[in-house]
Amino acid sequence: MKKPEQLITLNQFLCRVLVGFCGGVFTLVGISGFVCWYFLGGPQLSILPFIIFSVMCLVGSIGLVSLTTRYLGDQLARPITHLIANTQLSANTDSYQLEPTTRITEINILSRSIRHMLGKILRREHNIIGSERRLSLALRGSGEGVWDWDIQENNSYIDPNCCSILDVKPEELAVDNRLWLKRLFTEDAEQAKQYFRRVAAGELTSFEGEYRIPRHDTESEYRWIQIRGSVVEWSSDGLPTRMSGTVSDVTQRKISEQQLRLYSTAFKCTKNAVVMLDKDFRILAANRAFCQISGHQEHSLVGRGYIFQHPDIPSEQFHKVIKMQVNNRMEWRGEALGVRVDGSEYPQELAVYGVYDDFINLTHYVTIFSDITERKRTEENLRVLANYDPLTGLANRYMFNATFTRSLQSARRKNEKLALLFIDLDHFKQVNDLLGHEAGDRLLVEVANRIQGSIRETDIAARLAGDEFVVILENIQAVADAEQVALKILYALSNQTGAADNMSRVSASIGVSVFPDHGNDPETLLRSADRAMYDAKTLGRNRLNISTGAIECTVAHRQLMDNGNVN
Repeated sequence: MKKPEQLITLNQFLCRVLVGFCGGVFTLVGISGFVCWYFLGGPQLSILPFIIFSVMCLVGSIGLVSLTTRYLGDQLARPITHLIANTQLSANTDSYQLEPTTRITEINILSRSIRHMLGKILRREHNIIGSERRLSLALRGSGEGVWDWDIQENNSYIDPNCCSILDVKPEELAVDNRLWLKRLFTEDAEQAKQYFRRVAAGELTSFEGEYRIPRHDTESEYRWIQIRGSVVEWSSDGLPTRMSGTVSDVTQRKISEQQLRLYSTAFKCTKNAVVMLDKDFRILAANRAFCQISGHQEHSLVGRGYIFQHPDIPSEQFHKVIKMQVNNRMEWRGEALGVRVDGSEYPQELAVYGVYDDFINLTHYVTIFSDITERKRTEENLRVLANYDPLTGLANRYMFNATFTRSLQSARRKNEKLALLFIDLDHFKQVNDLLGHEAGDRLLVEVANRIQGSIRETDIAARLAGDEFVVILENIQAVADAEQVALKILYALSNQTGAADNMSRVSASIGVSVFPDHGNDPETLLRSADRAMYDAKTLGRNRLNISTGAIECTVAHRQLMDNGNVN
């Protein structure tokens, strides 16, 4: 067996070369000297000079070897040795020492090149180390773990963060690298295995799945994890050989998604209409209730501008009011008008809320409203019942009192005259007794219509009770104006054209009082008109009578009228 060749140092190599070179030179010089000595007479001459010459050649050779060895050592061996030492030092540490100077250009160029190359290698190593450190910090900051799977060897690596997410210990994985699959729910583990099998078979190059891990404290609760993986190496025949990926805990995201589904269901199913708008009032989404109320389809609404309408304010100004209110108070509430797809309007109870980002910048609006058509109709019916006589449609006593008070205040403020007509039907009790209450009701309706047709639109007629009516005449110039209207009413009631059958048997007595001539307050004026009406009855009925002052109707007079002695 051949022995391995023994290695020598550069200095040893140079010494051997120089010794051989000098030995050869010495031998050549000795032979040359001997030949010269021999041909010059050799044996006849003394050998001493030759010996002296040989010794001098030997000493010169030895000195030449020493000087040459020292020079080559300084200019060649030591720089190369230093380069080797620095290279070894750089391999073990990140430092590099300055090389010694030499007169050999090639050695200097080689030294600088090696130093430059080592510097680039060190910088690349530092960059790689920095990148790995940043990646590790990023994964740690994101809460993700890293795993790697050698498909051919069926070996896997799972980092500590990944082990923590999967709820396994590294030493346990060293014994069973599939232990993490046993932590999953059974159906989830089967799904994960199926993904890995398909990747190993080359059917998939990447996958992403979300799986559940039961908590230790209770079986009814679990955590959600997300596993992602991609093939990073393939064999020569195209089959995957290595796969890497990440594992992250997505429990909070799944909880948020569940809450979003809950909110989305509430958004879609609530009975109130909900519309989401951007900051320019463009529609982003609308729920089912809005589409049912308005008649629009949701897909036709997205991107359209939403128009807020108000019965008393122009739309452009109304938009400014809403924006200003939301900016100041974060919401606006009130009543508005909606427009259906057919162009019809409907009342709505509207609320507009502002949505703000983390920097308190308004980003969106949420509009919630309900169709209050039925409520408005009910309110209107209640208002009519509260303020109008259900039989004749005229204002009732409550409405009359409120209106008369306002009219009197207006007349006093404007320094105008105002008249009050108190109308009472003659012999109305006999109509009820002889023809029945239904006939009496028909008569009252006809009387109300004729009174209403005899006055101006600005005048107000009311039914106080039974067969008693009153009329408020605003802004009259003189008492004669009120007298003229009263005569017109008497004529209308006595006119038989198109009248009901029982109209021919009824007339009316009218009392008139005027502000400020006959009183300064509603009570006084009403009593004056009532007394004037009673006086008209005592004078023969079917006539009008102007009040002569604020005279109260005595109890005896009112009792006579209530007993039917005067009607």
